[in-house]
Amino acid sequence: MASANVYILVVTYRLPRTTIECITSLLPLCSDRVRILVIENGSPDNSFEVIREGLEAYVPAAGLKTASADALDASVFAEGFRVLLVRNEVNIGFGRAINVLARFVAANTDDGYFWILNNDVIIEPSSLNALVETLARRDDLCLVGSLIAEMEQPTVVQEAGGKLVRSIGWCRPLHRGEAIKAVQARGPVLPTDWVCGASALVSIRDFMRVGGFCESFFVYWGDVDLSYLLRAATGRQCAVVTASVIRHISRAVDWTVADRVRTFDLAGVVIFYRRWFPWLWPFVLLVRGLTYIACDLWKGGGASGRLLKDPKATIEALGLRREEPRVAFRTGKSRLT
Repeated sequence: MASANVYILVVTYRLPRTTIECITSLLPLCSDRVRILVIENGSPDNSFEVIREGLEAYVPAAGLKTASADALDASVFAEGFRVLLVRNEVNIGFGRAINVLARFVAANTDDGYFWILNNDVIIEPSSLNALVETLARRDDLCLVGSLIAEMEQPTVVQEAGGKLVRSIGWCRPLHRGEAIKAVQARGPVLPTDWVCGASALVSIRDFMRVGGFCESFFVYWGDVDLSYLLRAATGRQCAVVTASVIRHISRAVDWTVADRVRTFDLAGVVIFYRRWFPWLWPFVLLVRGLTYIACDLWKGGGASGRLLKDPKATIEALGLRREEPRVAFRTGKSRLT
């Protein structure tokens, strides 16, 4: 049982059965201190109804509440809930949807933590306590994440934080493919450049201090940006807590053909670099574009060449705009590197 107030924030888009499995794995944690908030992010099908009906089989009527994102106010919070299912009319992206839930909670209390989760994870029973106890005990940390295991191979690490290879714009997952026990043997807390948004715990005060997720990111790179914001604002660091283990579905995305994935990735890269390393973003975009072209040539053709033919038009097509960091780099030992 968590020793502090924790608000678990989950965004879902389609995949209602997967979401139900995720939420039911969280239900044993529910108490007066731990509440679950799920926002259905404008799926074009009946995902909201499927999730609601699925949860009704597990959550008592008094504990399950539903609301529209436009109708979230103090009365909804005051009524009390174990699980709050929120309907969004349109897909506004991961970070912005998390912010909707976070602002609703923060308008009513700033005591406790946000546990941000993907909807395609299954948690281990002790995952939350390990995160809360570590963040409460360590005054040198601002954001902690879980050791993420493969759903199909729960003894194998999918990701344990990441390292930003700044020169080429690569977020390199750490310890991928290693045995869980081998990574846990490295220590209880492992420092990392950034914490994956699949499982991230942050205090409500710190999250709201930096304004939450930057809403220019739709899918990718938002969690990296949040990690950098928190590190810069607090002078503290990010880490993975190895006693906290979650299982995450591994979706094999074919980056050589998935143009939509590429678009979100390129948008995230450029937005992130223009915010934090503005002198590097043209080079990083060039490297990414050349990589995609090479993939297309290897696959026998593709449309990636248009990404480099007219960089200005590409940036405009991606809907990018210049975003400045909302917090300045700190100096001394806490400076980001």
